[in-house]
Amino acid sequence: MKHTFKIVISVACLTLSSLSLAAEGLESECDPLETATPMQNYCAGLGFQAADAKLNKTYQQLRSKLTATEKKVLTKDELRWISHRDKTCETETADMQGTGWSGFYDSCRTRLTDSRIAVLKKRLK
Repeated sequence: MKHTFKIVISVACLTLSSLSLAAEGLESECDPLETATPMQNYCAGLGFQAADAKLNKTYQQLRSKLTATEKKVLTKDELRWISHRDKTCETETADMQGTGWSGFYDSCRTRLTDSRIAVLKKRLK
């Protein structure tokens, strides 16, 4: 049951990665209904790259509004968060093996990165 739940969550994350790609204009390459594992992995990787670029842009926007001391705190927080994100996704995908693992891992990182973007955007206001 636990393994089935993780698969369902992971498939949902792959779909979200595809939707993220659509927002970035890459939808012509990646079909959310694609069933070939290599293409799912590729698209999940692209989704993470797009989310990571958006995170970096949001992070830089926030940094530009902070004092030197606040920038140092933000940098430490961000490095801690990246480590937490990666460890969380490693744990979430630990039971998944085979050729699809990287797609599930990247989808997890995309989901958590999108959440982090929302947190940083709130701080921009």
